[in-house]
Amino acid sequence: MVKKKLDAKQFSTIGKELFVGCPQELIIFMVGGVTYEESAAVEQLSKKFNMKIMLGGNYVHNSKTYYYNQIENNLIDFWRKSNS
Repeated sequence: MVKKKLDAKQFSTIGKELFVGCPQELIIFMVGGVTYEESAAVEQLSKKFNMKIMLGGNYVHNSKTYYYNQIENNLIDFWRKSNS
C-alpha cells in the first residue's frame, strides 16, 4: 500500500480515488492474534513511512501461547487429514 502496488480490485479503500498520495493511516488486523515482534515491526514501519499504523488482533501472543497455538493448529490439520 505504501509503495502503491496493490490491485484496486482486490483491496478497497475509503475515499474517492485509490492511492492519491500516500495513506496517512493504516489499520492491520491479524486473525489469530499478533506477537510482540510483529508489533515492533509495525512501529518501525510507522516511523519509516511517517504514518499512523494501528495493529490489532483477537489475541496478543507471547512465546508460550504462540507455541501452543501452533501445536493446536497442527493437531487440527492432522485430525482433518486422517478423517478425510
